[in-house]
Amino acid sequence: MDMLSNRNEKILQILYRANGFVTSHEIAEQLGISVRTVQYTLRDLEDWARKEQVRLEIKPKLGIRLLDKEKVVDFFTQTAEQNENFLSGETRVWISILSVLNGIDGTRVVTLMQKFQASKTTVLKDLAKAESYFEERSLKLQRTRNGLLLPLEEKARRKEMLEVIHRNFPVEALAEYIFSSDYTLVSHSGNERQKAIWNFFDMHKLKELKEGMYYILEALGMQFGDMAFIDNLLWVLITLGRVQKGQYLPRDEKADPDRFPTEYRVVQETIQSLEQKYRLQFPEQEVRYLAYRIAVSQKAGNAEAGSRCFVNEFLEILNDICRKEFNRSLSENPEVVQNLKIHLQMALQRARYGITSYNPLLDKIRTQYPMSYLISETAAHSFERQKQVQLSADEVAYIATYVELALGELEERENSKIYRAVVVCSMGFATSKILSLKIENEFPNIRVIDQLSVALIPRYDFTAIDLVFSTVDVRVMLAKPMLLINPMLTGEDVRRINEYLLADSGEKLKKMQYQQILELLNRKEATDMDEVVRGIRSIMGITGEESKLKTLLELMPQKFCQAGVEAETWEEGVWIAAEPLIREQYIRESYICEIIRVNREYNNFYLMGEQLSMPHAAPSAGVLRLAFSMATLKKPVKVPVRNGKTAEVRVILILAAVDTKQHAGALEEVADIFDRQDAVERLLNSQSSENLYKVLQEISGNFLDAEMKKTEDTKW
Repeated sequence: MDMLSNRNEKILQILYRANGFVTSHEIAEQLGISVRTVQYTLRDLEDWARKEQVRLEIKPKLGIRLLDKEKVVDFFTQTAEQNENFLSGETRVWISILSVLNGIDGTRVVTLMQKFQASKTTVLKDLAKAESYFEERSLKLQRTRNGLLLPLEEKARRKEMLEVIHRNFPVEALAEYIFSSDYTLVSHSGNERQKAIWNFFDMHKLKELKEGMYYILEALGMQFGDMAFIDNLLWVLITLGRVQKGQYLPRDEKADPDRFPTEYRVVQETIQSLEQKYRLQFPEQEVRYLAYRIAVSQKAGNAEAGSRCFVNEFLEILNDICRKEFNRSLSENPEVVQNLKIHLQMALQRARYGITSYNPLLDKIRTQYPMSYLISETAAHSFERQKQVQLSADEVAYIATYVELALGELEERENSKIYRAVVVCSMGFATSKILSLKIENEFPNIRVIDQLSVALIPRYDFTAIDLVFSTVDVRVMLAKPMLLINPMLTGEDVRRINEYLLADSGEKLKKMQYQQILELLNRKEATDMDEVVRGIRSIMGITGEESKLKTLLELMPQKFCQAGVEAETWEEGVWIAAEPLIREQYIRESYICEIIRVNREYNNFYLMGEQLSMPHAAPSAGVLRLAFSMATLKKPVKVPVRNGKTAEVRVILILAAVDTKQHAGALEEVADIFDRQDAVERLLNSQSSENLYKVLQEISGNFLDAEMKKTEDTKW
């Protein structure tokens, strides 16, 4: 397939993820570009789709929909090395070969489609290439219900596997195969898992490595369970393959030998024997990191980051935060949780083996899903403190998308009531069934759970029923609302049902609002009439003058603004920007210490735009009251960003939020306010705190005008 521009590829990804039509406005919002640009770009995408015979459906007012998703999967698979979203073709073929040699139920087309996230056509092509490999070696595969089978004895199959691995098997594919293996196919016990791994490598070849591992344990007086033993053994194996190819780990501050001198000394002795055995030279950082892993394994016992135990523990941390902040549990959405478990197992394995994951949507996810990102980030930090496994900002962003999906669907489910209905019809089963289907097709929030005849009404239990539809005038008093409709469901019937649903939802909203107002008035602290009025206006959805923009300005008075200050480093800039909040006792110094620690450790300075940053930490680190402060710098300072790169910053915002809800709301608000043309430039041109505050008022005022206009447009 022909290549696409980066923007068209992103649009194609949006269409692929969507379940139906997507409008130009929705695409523009997700990509942060204008609607006109989207419409112009879509012309190129339509030309590409016609050429590649990928069907797109375009309807006025509804938008655009992708019909041939399987062909798009093929396209993304072929360009895997560019977008890093899928495994490369070479890796998939080698994994298929290894699956055949291992003799497990892993070469079924459906299994490989799930493992590779590839289409059926792509998987069949990969298996054909795998068959060609065996044919070149005069080995005939058998096709069975469970996939491809190599009819060799175990010893001969293992010998063949060793030749594959040691001669030309890519280390990346081997690591991917190990990480994605489902060990439940073997057994839950550690001993059986050990046997499964020995199917990958010759036991005699492992002898030297096993003896080295036993020497380490004996010298340190340590004991590993099977899982931790295998875990470190696999690490050494993958390290050997990586060093052979000249690929080394970057230096890691946490792998400081001064923190675990005994482990470092023993590992050094073991590595020396491996160097002699395999004629390799291990870089110092590899030795240090292995010592660090041994020390962590001793601390963590039998724990294993990729095991179900660790995945479940991470989910528990995530759930606790969601329950605390939203009074909701992710487990209420089991489908999303199951997919998140699969992702977490791979993510934790990647983190453990030092495999980097690049998320091209990191900045977008931070800005558009601030609450979900903050929840995921807090969970990741907590998990690292407990298990010494660090997830990168890119991995956190991927997790945030699952959290956003789960919470979003729960909110949608709560906000849209599902009506359970029965149909009473005297014209037979077929007519009743057709009428039920018509009702459900016309009204997605109605579920017809039963069809009744008139004779069954007196004996039927209507307790769990919300609504009754009847084609005859029933002379029976029911405790549930009943609507008389035509067996053919006419347009008039649809109008009347719609009127009922609208009236019912409005009545329920009023009841809920009245209940909230009563609760507000019954509170002991509700003695301030202004406070009571503000509470009632909030419950009734009356914004009036209570704009969130004014709230932001109130939170950042002029005395919290500093213009044109001098700072040599980003740390100094953060301290200067935070000084008013510390002085006025809005935050403790510990909060700034935590900001600096987090950003040093994760190289993750929170950039809100060009030259604008808002570094942050967990509110529990020392926030006392809600407030903002800002400082503009005379000269830019370099700040760390992901992948070891740096960026220049001249505007530093400090947010003091007492909980994650305030924190996430502030992130979204700041992103909206400063996403205005020349906003940052105007701040930087301010020569005094008075001028800086005035510019901030003007920027906020412009944003408020735009929001009010948007509201008026929506009303019309």
